[in-house]
Amino acid sequence: MGAPHHDAETMIIRYMNAFCRQDLAEISGLLTSDVTLQDSFAPRISGRSQVLDAFRTMFEGTTYEMTLLRRFTSDGEGEGEAQEFRLVVTDASGGRTRVEGMDVFKFRDGLICEIRAYVEVHAVSSP
Repeated sequence: MGAPHHDAETMIIRYMNAFCRQDLAEISGLLTSDVTLQDSFAPRISGRSQVLDAFRTMFEGTTYEMTLLRRFTSDGEGEGEAQEFRLVVTDASGGRTRVEGMDVFKFRDGLICEIRAYVEVHAVSSP
């Protein structure tokens, strides 16, 4: 069973904030042990430690500034929720990439069991 609607919203906000802080410990506590991550730029990843490894690699030498936009609920039960966002990624040299996207979440036993990330890169600027 998924998370109740209000709990799903809280989980998504906690996840997004932890992502921007690059807080792997916080992210880990929000995920099931068999979580799956599917990204539009990478193959599907299964398992908490594998997902955290992917994030660790992604976080190296970058910072993130995220603006949460609209949130969508698919069934009112928290089984499926989506969060639209705008993200600015700054790399170690100061180059900035603007990304817009949507993360689709599924929940089980009050934790995130699936994340599908759909992103589009809009602009890249050099330092």
